[in-house]
Amino acid sequence: MRLAICGLLALALGVGGLGAASPSTPEDPIWARGMYWTFQTGRTYSPSLGGWDDDEGSLTFLVLDAGVLGNCLTGYLAVFSETPDGRETLDIISHVGPVDAYVRWPVVVDFLPRVEMSAPATGLTAAIAAFPWIPTTAGFPGRIARAFPISISSSSSDEPLPKWMADALEAGMAWEEITIAEGVTSEIVTLAGVFPTAIPIEFRWEAFGERHSGEAWWAPEVGWWVHAAGQEESEDRVTLTYTISLAEWGVLSSEEARRRLKSACQSTEEVDPNEAGRLRGVLEDLGWSCG
Repeated sequence: MRLAICGLLALALGVGGLGAASPSTPEDPIWARGMYWTFQTGRTYSPSLGGWDDDEGSLTFLVLDAGVLGNCLTGYLAVFSETPDGRETLDIISHVGPVDAYVRWPVVVDFLPRVEMSAPATGLTAAIAAFPWIPTTAGFPGRIARAFPISISSSSSDEPLPKWMADALEAGMAWEEITIAEGVTSEIVTLAGVFPTAIPIEFRWEAFGERHSGEAWWAPEVGWWVHAAGQEESEDRVTLTYTISLAEWGVLSSEEARRRLKSACQSTEEVDPNEAGRLRGVLEDLGWSCG
């Protein structure tokens, strides 16, 4: 029944039935409105991309709403992330399943400021981040893949097609694949302190001639990710190496949370007015307001 409830909730939230929650029955840490986790991010590009090189930034996740149905937690989180020019914009994501069902895509890596990659754009990593789909069995990787039909109109260019595209044209489809594996509990040092029983998750996404791989650590004391390090390689062989480290966590007052939401809504509206309007509606449904 627990798995069925979580699966139905995942479908209702639009994250898809990609698998089942962990069959264990852990004592779930309970989220509360206003809980937040702030990360310091660092990135380096090779070859150089000018102003994007060796840059630092911040990333914050804020619990907007959380509830429990049976043994399944459902939550909505605001994500405050930076644009290339340093402004803070807003996203809202969902989270289904036990809080410590950590065998999932580490969503924190999808919001690192970056040159556009296909991984966040396809939506598969977001779905697997929202809902745990791989049984928690240390040392055994889980994989999920899906195919996309592909066709290319004729072109007069004499440049050879990338290998992935030539292979996809021959097969009539392109593949997207994610691999996730749980490691052995270990200590991880972050800007917010030392977490002695963190669980490392190795992750890899590959498609369209691009790759994204790394390792992220989940800390039971925090009920969220506390550190991540990885690399992305784009189709044109630009490599991004990054780290994401928890800097602080706690509970924001209602006034401070509303101030952050209002400021991020205003910045988002400057970039995408339609998206800002949609987010304002979601916030109002959850009992918040952008002002």
